[in-house]
Amino acid sequence: MENYPKKSKTDKVVDTIHVGAQFLPLGIGGAISEFIKSFWPQGFEKRKEEWLQCLSEEFENMPTQIREDVINYLDTEEGKTLLLKAAIAAISTHKTEKYRAIRNVLLSSIADQETHYDQKEIYVGIITELEPYDLVLLKIINLYNDQFAGMDSYKEAFEFSADHGFQGNKDEFFLVINKLKDKSLVRISDRIDGFGDVYSADVIIGESTVDLPKIVVTEFAKKFISYVKEMA
Repeated sequence: MENYPKKSKTDKVVDTIHVGAQFLPLGIGGAISEFIKSFWPQGFEKRKEEWLQCLSEEFENMPTQIREDVINYLDTEEGKTLLLKAAIAAISTHKTEKYRAIRNVLLSSIADQETHYDQKEIYVGIITELEPYDLVLLKIINLYNDQFAGMDSYKEAFEFSADHGFQGNKDEFFLVINKLKDKSLVRISDRIDGFGDVYSADVIIGESTVDLPKIVVTEFAKKFISYVKEMA
């Protein structure tokens, strides 16, 4: 009788992801879960393999103890929920940058033992809704936070962002920065002016508020950004 090598915990988790794609519960994702169960093996095989490869390569790069802790967590009910949320988002994109961002936030938040489950779920939920395009602007604002804090208009913020890597027009900029605001990643003062091409009423700024920042990255966002970058 041949002796086959035992599978590692990493292998078992990857196997679980392979098999689990065919058995996603209807309650998670509703119609999209049914869609994945029905069509992933035929129409989305390439995406599935890319996502699994993306996960597997990071498992191998982790320090042994952290890898064991993450693998053990992914085998819990909480871990499985986060993994399914991430997998559904991964199958919905063809962008390698998004695969990696989802993976990084998933694994980094799990590895951070000071982050409780509800926070992990929020972080994973947010990264599944952001595109690489959104992350570019978030990183620019975070990197130049002091400059953005003193900006008086969206026009000024757009022109600065365009000079530092944001590739879009002013309307796309306005859409993205407000998307980041809606996700509580960026706060924007209601005293900031527009682009100068529509009417806006003058606002009298009192002495007590004149030095407050106009655009700022939240503390929540700083931790989120560290998760996106940590395993990049």
